[in-house]
Amino acid sequence: MVVLLPFVCAKAETTDVSAISNALYVNDACVSRGKTVTLSLQMKNSKEVVGFQCDFYAPAHSQVALDDSGLYAISLSEDRTTANNTNTFDFALQSDGAIRILACSSRNIPFEGNEGEVAKIVLSVDEDIEPGQYPLILRNIVLSDDLGNTITVPYVETTLTVEKYSVGDVNRDGRIDVSDISYLVNIILGRTSE
Repeated sequence: MVVLLPFVCAKAETTDVSAISNALYVNDACVSRGKTVTLSLQMKNSKEVVGFQCDFYAPAHSQVALDDSGLYAISLSEDRTTANNTNTFDFALQSDGAIRILACSSRNIPFEGNEGEVAKIVLSVDEDIEPGQYPLILRNIVLSDDLGNTITVPYVETTLTVEKYSVGDVNRDGRIDVSDISYLVNIILGRTSE
């Protein structure tokens, strides 16, 4: 089993992705403690791009989930390409705890359009994480055209919001079970002032 080391850094200012014309970024996301969330890796490009790479850093007390094969649960999105066109898609743990994600077409077939999802990353959040906002960081971003010209972006940060309670945990005891139904019925019938 591969263990992802938590990335710890000082909180930088969240990147205004609307001001970016060429980069990769992860959409802001929201998750409850002890749950998973599927992050959307987005690409904005003003020119045709046939390949990209980036290093993804998960916040402390979270990690990229593993699939049934024991590999990271990272997949190519077919919103802007197909597996036949983007015939190389891979990822690997780096020595600093990042996961490098790489996708390219050896046939020089560009990604469709100029903005949208290119990959999905399933992130697991620990039960003991404190509620709040955490950085979702991409570093060493490289976009390449069919001639090997590159656009590099050193750093993009978006936000993961960790909620204190799970949806459905009506009595806020950290579990979702039959007691939540009983509590909800009491609220609907006016039997509780909470």
